[in-house]
Amino acid sequence: EGDVFELEDQRNNADASFKVYSRSNFMPRPYRLRAGQSVRQAVELQLTNPPVLASAHALASSQPAANRFDMPASTALRLGLGIGIEHADAAHAVALAPWLGQLAPSHLHLRIDTSDSAAVDWEGIQRLLEAAGAQLRLDLTQVPSDGAEQAFARLAMALAAAGVTPESVTPFPSTPPVVDAARQAFPGCGIGGGTPYFFTQLNRLEDLGRVDHLTFTTSALVHGADDESVMAGLQSLPWMMETLASTHPGVPVHVGPSAIGTRISPLGAQPDSDGSRRQALARHDPRSRALFGAAWLLGYVAAWIRAGADGLSMLTLLGPSGLLFEQAGRLRPCPAFYALQWLMAGQHWQAIDLPKDRGVVCVRRRDTHDTSVVLLANLGLQEVAVAPEAIAPGGGLADSHFQLIDAAAWQAFEAGSSSSPWRSVGADGAPLKLPPLAIARLRR
Repeated sequence: EGDVFELEDQRNNADASFKVYSRSNFMPRPYRLRAGQSVRQAVELQLTNPPVLASAHALASSQPAANRFDMPASTALRLGLGIGIEHADAAHAVALAPWLGQLAPSHLHLRIDTSDSAAVDWEGIQRLLEAAGAQLRLDLTQVPSDGAEQAFARLAMALAAAGVTPESVTPFPSTPPVVDAARQAFPGCGIGGGTPYFFTQLNRLEDLGRVDHLTFTTSALVHGADDESVMAGLQSLPWMMETLASTHPGVPVHVGPSAIGTRISPLGAQPDSDGSRRQALARHDPRSRALFGAAWLLGYVAAWIRAGADGLSMLTLLGPSGLLFEQAGRLRPCPAFYALQWLMAGQHWQAIDLPKDRGVVCVRRRDTHDTSVVLLANLGLQEVAVAPEAIAPGGGLADSHFQLIDAAAWQAFEAGSSSSPWRSVGADGAPLKLPPLAIARLRR
């Protein structure tokens, strides 16, 4: 009462929440409030047949002895999984080459300002692509509305001189004239369109050219930065795909590069962050390099597999949300590196349907008729038990073992007392115990 209120679906911003506010965005502004004028508003919230809800922490601690889950065939698809890079990475091509060889991503995803394209070391970018055995997805921001043809022609010549052939080129803004100019300058390349920002900005686009795929990115820190909100936001991702299936039916969707932190924001200046604090819209989030980041990454990939995304770019090689960081003069991997290493080792991943209130995500890939790989992650802060027969119906785990990365295994690896971050856990028929934020793998 007292004003016109609106309800905003915050799932557009990767939040598992809604926001009610006034005054309406459709009312004129600015508007006048006179001295002495009273403003009275009232909001009444009524819950009808409210579901029994609890925090993720409470759910994890009150769960039954083990989770059981089934895998719907409809969740199976090929997901092109790649890594974001920066043009500055070209200067470190020699140091990055062995790490890229271990990951073998399907693509490297590079975003540059069109005005800076002449300063890019394209030969260095080509060395990164060769080391990874990957294709290039190229995003171009700040494309001039007048002169896009000339800008694209210069870039195409520079790419050809370095032997770089992009798999796709996505110009921003993605207006019809700009998209058409890109299609003419880069024949044979997929031409994408959308936004370098969040789904909200894509959902508002009204002047979109004829594109081969849609693209946007996400951040887990648009409104809040607490642990539980970051993990809960994974629930929002499939709803974005459902909206796009309605507004742009049949158009493939490529998401990213995405991380917990905010790579680029449409909401003004981002806060200064040294990576030691949890801050909304910050580029550098301390959890990216921790076990939390690896568990979140697996949950993020699983959500997009379930949603039906066609391509996904994760994190970056270096930088605030990088898979690698420099320590004592050499590059060191984060836990997320090892999760991605297994995710990128094959295609046709399937998201296994878990009870939504258990905080465990699981994906499976069948290599052959008799062999499959399973990856799990505990998204909560309490230990969770998973029944082995749920992963391998009919048994067959007596002579197998799980390997997992948890806090103890990672600390041993960091201290040099272990040569691998994975520690083995016997599969004797008892439920697999996943410590907080642990990731686990099984090859059967």
